[in-house]
Amino acid sequence: MHYNAPEQILGDPVDPRTDIYSLAVLAYEMITGQKPYGDAPLAHIIKMHRLHDVPDPAAVLPEIPEALQKFICKAGRCNPEDRYQDTAEAMARLLPLARETENKAWSQPERKTSAETAVIQLSCKQEQKDQLFGLIKELRQKAEAAGIHCRIAINENAGKVSDVP
Repeated sequence: MHYNAPEQILGDPVDPRTDIYSLAVLAYEMITGQKPYGDAPLAHIIKMHRLHDVPDPAAVLPEIPEALQKFICKAGRCNPEDRYQDTAEAMARLLPLARETENKAWSQPERKTSAETAVIQLSCKQEQKDQLFGLIKELRQKAEAAGIHCRIAINENAGKVSDVP
């Protein structure tokens, strides 16, 4: 869920702008050493991606090249209409930036180590909801028995997301 665009989270149609958003999140993480919304509960991460632009990386790394900061901020806009409209437009911004920063270095914050994460996205018809919740409960029990931390969030009713205790 850390890299999903708002339209993807909501189940709306996706297009290249969706990938451009994911690229912004990945670039943010590569530059700052952290995910935009950290290790917050999954429901909070989903809500932040749905309602907010990717944070400005300059808030974490003030010496980020301005062109890279602007790329991440535009590519990471919540509204697809406000992002680069296709990969050609995005690449037109990235290629000169790559040449400009090729031999330059700036300090990056020390990266935090984190556990491996796997995200499973399940969907079902309303009449299958009880069966799905039973499977989720069984998965959680098996994961916890194996010593694996398990966070589960339910996304239902027009994008309302809630963590499952």
